[in-house]
Amino acid sequence: MSNPQATPASRGMPGLWNDMTLRAYLGRVRDSVNTFTSPSCLGTGQRLLDVDYLMPGLTLDEGGHVGNVMTALARYSRLVVTTDFSGASLLCRYAVKEMASGKVDHLPEGLRDFLPVYIDLPGLEKGLLTPGTSLREVITGRYGDIVDWDQSSFLTRLTLGSALVVLDNLDHLPPEERAVALAWVREVQGWNALMLVPTRHPTESCLDQLPVLRAEGLSYAHVNLIAKRRLADIKRIESFTAQMSMNESLREMARHPETLWMLLDLQHLDGRMPTSNMDLFEAYIEAAARTVKAATPAKSGMPLYMQKNWISLVAFRLHERAVGGGSAYASRVEIEGFIQEVLGEESARLATQN
Repeated sequence: MSNPQATPASRGMPGLWNDMTLRAYLGRVRDSVNTFTSPSCLGTGQRLLDVDYLMPGLTLDEGGHVGNVMTALARYSRLVVTTDFSGASLLCRYAVKEMASGKVDHLPEGLRDFLPVYIDLPGLEKGLLTPGTSLREVITGRYGDIVDWDQSSFLTRLTLGSALVVLDNLDHLPPEERAVALAWVREVQGWNALMLVPTRHPTESCLDQLPVLRAEGLSYAHVNLIAKRRLADIKRIESFTAQMSMNESLREMARHPETLWMLLDLQHLDGRMPTSNMDLFEAYIEAAARTVKAATPAKSGMPLYMQKNWISLVAFRLHERAVGGGSAYASRVEIEGFIQEVLGEESARLATQN
């Protein structure tokens, strides 16, 4: 358990929105964090923060409830963000979106001119997460096409304590890359910048001295509001809210943002509302298999039960990997290999098509 000391954020350098060289950068950051991918049985899983997310209740492990993530940042400057539910990463994306949107009047006055810097750690180019590479080198290489370093105030803001740095998806890195990312945490502390690090392991070395911001589950009101945003059909909305109101286990499942999206996908398809996690996953895999089957050329000849089997195998392999501390991502080649396991002696061509 960390023992945080209050370290109020210094005021940002004035005139963030007066620096015209940063406008394109801020727009790119805003768009990148507002659009994200999550599991979906309907298609690619492309979702929007403005539609699919609402900030849950927040507590500081040693400071009680806080109003929002900006209030916590203004108070502590650098935070580990965690949760017993899901959505720690989304909370950090929300903070970045707020700072990059230009609509900052509702933010604490001292945070209105902070430069947001968002790093999706597993999404970095191969080779960047190697010992000896500095985060400053990564940032300048990543945004060199859109920021004029000689004319912009970017680097001054970054290294003089007038930026918010988010190091996202730390938990998806293998151990050797994770060690590099933790070195970057120390580097950011040397800049005196604001920082958010979402993780399931807030007591890990290098993070254990930072205050812990904990996201609670979504409230019943939040769940209903997200359902109204996501479900276009009024009958589907009424069906969802009615079933949710009558079933406590459903309400508990929906407190997890990712589980809520799964339930909304199934409601969108045919109105199904499984009332246990096991039933939900079974219905979800079946629906995902049907989606893949519908998008697969008929000539592939892969029956629905095989579609279900390979999706189940992918889920099992990734879960097995994650439990062992490995990455929760799989490459296209790996997924084709999983399909070939299900197909047995069938050719690799069918795996590629699927």
